[in-house]
Amino acid sequence: GTMQFERKGANWMFVKPRAMRADFAALEGAITSLSATLMQKYVADSATPAELAQYGLSRPSATASLVTGDSRVTLALGRTDNAETYARDLSKPAIVMVAPTIVADLNKTVNDFRRKELFDLRSFSATRVEITRGSEKIVLDKATADGKETWKNAAGKEVDAVKVNDLLTRLSNIRAQSFEDSTDSALKTPALVVAAQFGENKDENRSETVTLARSGESLVGSRPDEPGTLKIEGTPLDDILKAVDALK
Repeated sequence: GTMQFERKGANWMFVKPRAMRADFAALEGAITSLSATLMQKYVADSATPAELAQYGLSRPSATASLVTGDSRVTLALGRTDNAETYARDLSKPAIVMVAPTIVADLNKTVNDFRRKELFDLRSFSATRVEITRGSEKIVLDKATADGKETWKNAAGKEVDAVKVNDLLTRLSNIRAQSFEDSTDSALKTPALVVAAQFGENKDENRSETVTLARSGESLVGSRPDEPGTLKIEGTPLDDILKAVDALK
């Protein structure tokens, strides 16, 4: 299927097959690999339709386009022969061969490019956190006084910053090990809902909401801006709940 990405500030987002977060490192790695693709062999100045079919380029195994401003470069890959892959820049008639390492990068699945971290926030970037656990709600706001950053609860009482940072670090470490298109029914009765505001500089103000739930022996999560269910590595929920309790 077709995958299309768009750069949003410091982040990458899927445009196709649907809007969702993309994994920065995975996508940048593919872009770097594509940009650094070197010609191993020059095959021909041009090719007839029959020759394109012979090279596997009449129906490419993969194509990738890099768009910068008004500039677009599209690479098409054909069949692999003796550890080299037929390829062509679609803006040019020439046929070349490239190292097949690019084939693996361009034939990754959608899930290979999805962001695995459930949270975009980091302990240093969070400015406000609202934690809902059943009927209980904890609200934390970051404040700055005399050049010192502190955290305060809804009553205006200062909260131990070490404990807040411990919780935020545990949250930011949660990763998905797989993705399901359907929504797990356990998410209707969440164990924890975290709504956060964050920004890595004074001009950035982003927000996100993550829901966590127990599903049998597993932990699952969801986000309004992600489809389906994110199945989580390990079972970190008990430690996270202890970190929440430590804030009281």
